[in-house]
Amino acid sequence: MHPRFIFFPWQKDYAAQGNVFCLYAMTVAEKNYRSASLNTDQLGFRVQYDFNGDVLNLLQLKEKYNSCTVLLGNSTSFGVSLSSDRKAMGCLLSEPDRPCINLSVRGATMQQELALFQTFKHLLPPIAEIYLFTGICDVSLATQGVDYYSDAVGALNNQNYFRRKFLEIPEIDDLANLARLRFLRLAERLYARSSILQWLFESKKSVPQERATQLTAASFEAKLPVSLDLTRNVMETWGWISKATGIKVTFFLQPVLGWTDKPLTRVERMCTSADAKRVPAIAYYANRPVYQKISRHFQQACVDYGLAFQDANIYFDSITTNQGALFSDICHLTDEGASAVVRWMRGRLRT
Repeated sequence: MHPRFIFFPWQKDYAAQGNVFCLYAMTVAEKNYRSASLNTDQLGFRVQYDFNGDVLNLLQLKEKYNSCTVLLGNSTSFGVSLSSDRKAMGCLLSEPDRPCINLSVRGATMQQELALFQTFKHLLPPIAEIYLFTGICDVSLATQGVDYYSDAVGALNNQNYFRRKFLEIPEIDDLANLARLRFLRLAERLYARSSILQWLFESKKSVPQERATQLTAASFEAKLPVSLDLTRNVMETWGWISKATGIKVTFFLQPVLGWTDKPLTRVERMCTSADAKRVPAIAYYANRPVYQKISRHFQQACVDYGLAFQDANIYFDSITTNQGALFSDICHLTDEGASAVVRWMRGRLRT
C-alpha cells in the first residue's frame, strides 16, 4: 500500500472521485460526490463554506452576498489530501460578509482556470480580488506526449483525456450506455483503491519503463519553453481583466517539494519516494533549476501584465521542522500545510 493511504487514510475518498466533462471549462469534479472528507456540489466544485460556516450555494451567491473573492487553481487549491471540506483554502480565505469562492479543478492548467472563471463568473457577486494559486500543471505537462499542445487551440491541454471525458457523457434514455458508465466508474474506483490491481496492471506495460523515462527526459527541455510561452498568453488576458475592471489579480506560485528548500519530514520523504518510483518524470520538473527558471518567468510576466506576484516556495524555505508533514506528495498540502500557506497568503495580501 502507498504510504500516503497509511498516513492520510482519507486519501481513498480522493482516489474514488473523478472528473467529468464540462462545456467550455473542459472538466470539473464529479457532481454531488459524497464521502467523509470530500464532497462536491451540483456544479462539480468542492462543497464550500463562508466565514460563519454556512454552506455556499453557488447558484444563490448574488442573493446573499454583496461581494466575494475568487480562488482559482489546480488540485492543490481544490484541496486534495485534506481531511475535510472545511479545511480547504477557499474556506480558510473567506472573510466576514465576503466569501472566497473556490473554482479550482483537479488537473487544471492556467488556461483552464481562465475558462472556468469565464464560464461561472455570471454566478458571482461583485468581485473584490482574484487569487491564482497555480503553476505546476503547466510545467508538468511538458513531460507528456505530443498531444499536450494543439496548434488550433494554442493552449496546454490533453486531447485524449478531454475526448474521453466528453464520450463519458450519459445519453438520455440510453440504458445500455448508462450501465456501461456505471461499470467503468466502478472499475476505476476499484483500481484506485487496490494496490494489488495497480501492481498487476502496471507490471504489464507495453513500453519498458526505461524507454518511457528516456523519451520524457529527452523531450522535457524542448517542451518547457512552449509551455511557459503559453502561460504568458493566459497571464496577459488576466492583465486585461484586471486593467478593465480594477480587480486586483494576485498570482501565487504554488509550493512544490523540489522547488522549495524545505527539508523533507519522514512522512514526506516516504510518500515522495513512493511517487518517484511510479512516476520517474517527476524528477525532471520538481527540482531547483526548473524552479528558478519558472519563477523568473512568472514574476516577469506579472510585471509585464500588471499582476501581483507572490512565491509560496520562499515561505516554505523558512520552515525547518522535521515533524509531521505539510505535504502529502510533491504539491498537495496536508491540513497543516494548507493552514500554514493561507496564514502566509493573508500576510502577503495585507502588504
